[in-house]
Amino acid sequence: MKLLIAEDNAALRTMLARMMNLRGFVCDLASNGQEAVNQAKRNKGLYDLCIMDVEMPIMDGCEATRILRRDLNYFPIMAYSGNYLHRRECFQSGADAFVEKPCSPPVLLAKIRELAVKTYKIIFNGKDFLLKKEMPMDP
Repeated sequence: MKLLIAEDNAALRTMLARMMNLRGFVCDLASNGQEAVNQAKRNKGLYDLCIMDVEMPIMDGCEATRILRRDLNYFPIMAYSGNYLHRRECFQSGADAFVEKPCSPPVLLAKIRELAVKTYKIIFNGKDFLLKKEMPMDP
């Protein structure tokens, strides 16, 4: 799976990337919302999931989420914040989930697995069929 991690705290960003790499995920990293938007546009939004910090310099996570929802095809975005009061705004901006910091690795990984579900489309054509792996399902 390919993840986009947007986190302004360098230590936390590195820790999240290492934790995900150890579990076989490939990660692109961004230190603010603008970098996250730029990375996602460069990659044409082909991510299985984005972990989006809410409070970041230059552009916050909610604004970045609004831009990603407006400009790119759907991929799951999990808002990540130490302030529970951001929850409502995150969902209003288009986030699929909200996880409060600090978050234990098992809880974080369970949420990632839940959001990054892949669907398979079976296309029937007479006696033949085609099995096609889709991007994460649209909510």
